[in-house]
Amino acid sequence: MWKLEPTPKVVATSATPIIVPALVTDDVTVKSPPPLPRASLSALSDGRNPSGLSIIGNDLMIMGERITIITKGTLQVDGEVHADLRGVDVVIGVGGKVTGAISAENVAVRGQVIGAIKAMNVELLATSNVEGEIIQQTLMIEDGARFEGRVRRPADVADLKPNLTAEQRATQAKPANKPAMAPLRQGIL
Repeated sequence: MWKLEPTPKVVATSATPIIVPALVTDDVTVKSPPPLPRASLSALSDGRNPSGLSIIGNDLMIMGERITIITKGTLQVDGEVHADLRGVDVVIGVGGKVTGAISAENVAVRGQVIGAIKAMNVELLATSNVEGEIIQQTLMIEDGARFEGRVRRPADVADLKPNLTAEQRATQAKPANKPAMAPLRQGIL
């Protein structure tokens, strides 16, 4: 028989995790995964985010060409993103879908990624589906995770450090020096 175990009342602050009730059967306890800590509403209302957490919600889709999303904190993707991601920690939620390159110190994937992942630590959790190259120092793949691609370590660990400035994107956007094209001839071909 299913019953809901009572849990103590907790007031959430940026340093206090939220306690999620667990479903209990007579022989098995099923626990929900712990959510990320939430910032207090008063801190968010004045424009500050003390926890350094940015969330792309499950109702949000970001699409375009040459888009890079950069955060100096944690980025959690629960929606769909067609862009490159850079941050200290990047978490792809169960419903999250990323098409693009991910560069971070730590990457945890529960959803879908199509593209390269470059990080010191990469975790592919049981619900993940990853297609692409993984460049990493440590890699953990849970039973049930799907991965198709190539894994390698860089020659220099410093190459894994993500660039969290917009400068790299600006230099990439500059056109390369190309030889001038011959003028078009007018007339009948």
